[in-house]
Amino acid sequence: MLISEARGYVAQRPVSQRLQARLTDIEQKVLERLALGFVPKQIAHELGLSPKTVLRHRVVLGRKLGVKSNVSIVKAATALKLLPSRRPSDLDTETPSESPLLTRRQRQVLVGLVEGLSIKELAYQLGLSRQTVNRYRSELAQLLRARGDVAIYYAAQDRRLV
Repeated sequence: MLISEARGYVAQRPVSQRLQARLTDIEQKVLERLALGFVPKQIAHELGLSPKTVLRHRVVLGRKLGVKSNVSIVKAATALKLLPSRRPSDLDTETPSESPLLTRRQRQVLVGLVEGLSIKELAYQLGLSRQTVNRYRSELAQLLRARGDVAIYYAAQDRRLV
């Protein structure tokens, strides 16, 4: 096959297949565990890597998908069909029958997290300190019975809060 034919073949494939072909096995495994809400230390332990290596793979995933935060990586990968459209059932969140009542600030922080803003960006946008945004984020995690931003995103989506 000529190089020009190969380029045409690659260009004809859907974006998700092209991206899937470019993800290494380790990147795919890191992506799957990010979607489960694992933190880098847990991913590193499970895959036998150092936490620093896991963070590097997460940064590379973010570059390939054109986003920065874990939530944005999971959302982009789901949109490109690199991950299932719904979260796996073994994610550590409970779904109570009623949705928690959120304060105005908690809702603003939740919307920012779902949009993929970093804590620093969210603090600047809301005119709060990073510590205050982190406090709201931990309150959200406690109310939604979720660990981590990705789990908060899924729990909020399940309760139709976003």
